Amino acid sequence: MEKERMLRASELLARMKAPMVGGDGKEEETKQGFTYYYGKCPVHGRYLRDVVGNGTSRHFAHRCPECERVRREKEAWGRSGIPARFQGKTFHSYVASTPEERAAKAAAEAYARTLEERLPKGDSLILYGAPGTGKTHLACAIGREAMRLGKSVLYATFDEIVRNIRSTWGGKGSEREELAKLTSVDLLIIDEAGGVDDAGTKRILFSVVNERYQSLRSIVLVTNANMEALRQATGDRCFSRLCEMARSVPFFWEGRRGNRVPSAVSPRGAEWR
Repeated sequence: MEKERMLRASELLARMKAPMVGGDGKEEETKQGFTYYYGKCPVHGRYLRDVVGNGTSRHFAHRCPECERVRREKEAWGRSGIPARFQGKTFHSYVASTPEERAAKAAAEAYARTLEERLPKGDSLILYGAPGTGKTHLACAIGREAMRLGKSVLYATFDEIVRNIRSTWGGKGSEREELAKLTSVDLLIIDEAGGVDDAGTKRILFSVVNERYQSLRSIVLVTNANMEALRQATGDRCFSRLCEMARSVPFFWEGRRGNRVPSAVSPRGAEWR
């Protein structure tokens, strides 16, 4: 066993030496009987690749860990479906001027801070209230934090969910496969929930919520409806599950989008005051 460890260490030494370059121009450095091998990233500088000593070896990174983190984050954003307009939204960029706005922001931040313990339990949020009050902003900020923690996130409007599932009824794919996409992710953000006007649509929403309810998967649901209107729109079975899963956060104040009137004197007619 000792001979095998020595052989692995020797092979690792031979393989590593040529490409190793440290941030200080050295390929390696020795401390207390261990040899440390470094790589050098042109963007982030020196990083530890391997440690060899006493007949053992430990590998840390083939590539710059920070570059890998950025790459994984970009891939996660691409898979998340979060619209480009909301990909830069953070808690810091959410301006809370009133006590009501500050309370809503604090609730969303508290949820995001405790995602590691909440997601395994399926703890969820309902952000409900007037249009233009920042519900989607905060929902996507929560999604950003989940991705930073390495969790899978999917954003979809309710109309998109219904459209994708209904498309399977004509033989294009299967409803079970579409539901699996919505169930498998760690966090599902459903935007623009409400406006359910027929039994078939209610069944789809119930299927999505029930699948995640049973599998302890979290939902952040965003709606312009109040809670009673949401109950009527979703049906009692679906609504009761949402209430068991989620804390509800109200957003009832004047929306900011309504105050952005296009300037009448702008030569392009599209600049905002």
